[in-house]
Amino acid sequence: MRIANKILQNKGFYYIIILLGMFLITQTCFAQALENPLGKDATFAELIGKVADIVMQVGGVAAVVMIIWSGFLFVTARGSDEQLKKAKSTFQWTIIGAVVLLGSSAIAKAIVNFVKGLK
Repeated sequence: MRIANKILQNKGFYYIIILLGMFLITQTCFAQALENPLGKDATFAELIGKVADIVMQVGGVAAVVMIIWSGFLFVTARGSDEQLKKAKSTFQWTIIGAVVLLGSSAIAKAIVNFVKGLK
């Protein structure tokens, strides 16, 4: 009972309930007005291609920002072994993430070409 009272006294709980209600109302009211952003004759291959393009754009920007951040960490390390280790780790994981991003893009394009070849 005490936990329930603490939850109900928390203002964040009410904000979540209000946002959830607003979301449900907008979904039911405007669901019929939504159109397919790809067009009426959109195919699965086009959908995969568009999603892959969006992921590449967002991921590419994130990779560039993280490379700049790791460079900043290298510069501000000033010879500290712990800071250099953190900077190297950040750079390493950024490169791994960029490679995974490029690989996923290649796989998505291969799927698109395969699906287009089925016709």
